[in-house]
Amino acid sequence: MFGLIPREEAFFELFKKAAHNMIEGSRLLKVMMEDFKSPVEQARGIKDVEHVGDGITHDIARRLNKTFITPIDREDIHDLASALDDILDVTEAIADRFVLYKVTKPTEMAIKLADILYQASVAVGRGVDRLGLAHPELKECSVQVNS
Repeated sequence: MFGLIPREEAFFELFKKAAHNMIEGSRLLKVMMEDFKSPVEQARGIKDVEHVGDGITHDIARRLNKTFITPIDREDIHDLASALDDILDVTEAIADRFVLYKVTKPTEMAIKLADILYQASVAVGRGVDRLGLAHPELKECSVQVNS
């Protein structure tokens, strides 16, 4: 159906970029925990990914402020962008604390938790990839993320 005012669909692409960036940050944390040889450099790499994520979040906010009709509720766009950014912020904070407290070797539990964070991030990414589509796997992704 044609409308008089086009809807802005670019949000879904920005969400995908944010989600894949979040996955990269959690992957780097997982690698850091499993191969804890140069934590300062590894944490710096996570910080770089987090800065990219901040830029994507700002792009979403700018686009939201300029868009008259959005594909989903404005509040939902803001909340999803913030949630993806928050996950990446926490990932960076974890890496920073390992450096700050001069941890010499992560515990087995820390390694396992980093792996769980990565797996959850991948599940979130799969869900975000399906946003805007009538996709039955979206429900499965939701169940996976919440379990």
